[in-house]
Amino acid sequence: MVGRATWRALGGLRIERGKRLAMLLCTVAAACVVGAVHAAPTTTFVSKRYGYSISFPGGAGDWSARYAFVPWSTDVIEPGSPAFDTFLDNGTGRQFVIAARRPPTGSTLADWTGFVAGAVRCTKPKAFSDSTLAGAPARVFSWICPEQYHVIGIAAVHDSLGYVMFVPSPVTLPSASNESAFEAARLSFHFTK
Repeated sequence: MVGRATWRALGGLRIERGKRLAMLLCTVAAACVVGAVHAAPTTTFVSKRYGYSISFPGGAGDWSARYAFVPWSTDVIEPGSPAFDTFLDNGTGRQFVIAARRPPTGSTLADWTGFVAGAVRCTKPKAFSDSTLAGAPARVFSWICPEQYHVIGIAAVHDSLGYVMFVPSPVTLPSASNESAFEAARLSFHFTK
């Protein structure tokens, strides 16, 4: 038979365990709330003309967007063209320039990448490597516009359209920062059609 003192001791253990559990649950809940409060904002842009969405870090005030208002039909790729969607990081001066068009019938990714590389001004692209863009096979490459920009680009074919995204970064920005920004944009890119 258990005595009165034993029951009190057992009750005290239960209360102590209950307090510890309550403290643990409060700590976990607080960590979740702090994590949610400190989550970095993102800004998402959607291109109806070219059928994609892309997200960038920061609030809408951190970005300037200019959407294409004519279809891309020239054989030239350049920032500021009215045929390219252009997103400017107001803090760094880095641009994200995106467009799409129908490649010639029967074009492969290699053909499309060759067209895009040939349409680049400044120096010719180099360092081609395999990648993906929203699940579509793609090719990544880079080039330099002397004294202005280091550029990383990607070419992909999706749903019978050839896509290109290139990221000109001012030459004053570190290479690691350029690569990180490009990769974040590539991973946030989604086709909407």
